[in-house]
Parts: sequence; C-alpha cells; structure tokens
Amino acid sequence: MLQDASCSNQPHRLVRVNNDLGANYMIKGDYAKALEQYQQTFDVSL
Repeated sequence: MLQDASCSNQPHRLVRVNNDLGANYMIKGDYAKALEQYQQTFDVSL
C-alpha cells in the first residue's frame, strides 16, 4: 500500500495510511513497529 503511487504522491493519504498501520501494530502489541509508523507519519506531516 505504501508503494502505491496514489498514496506516495499525496501526503495526506500517506499520513492516513501510516497512522492506520501504527494503530494496527498497537492492537497487535508490536509497539516498536507502531512507534516507527507514527514517526513516519510525523515526518510526512511536516
């Protein structure tokens, strides 16, 4: 999904995708990957 041109060319979509991935990792208990996704969300949103 992150490699899809429709997401990578539109930052607001990329932020949503990374944020949702972070939420999914949190639900699964993989906090390190969740933190990585949230960091990517933060970097893209700047």
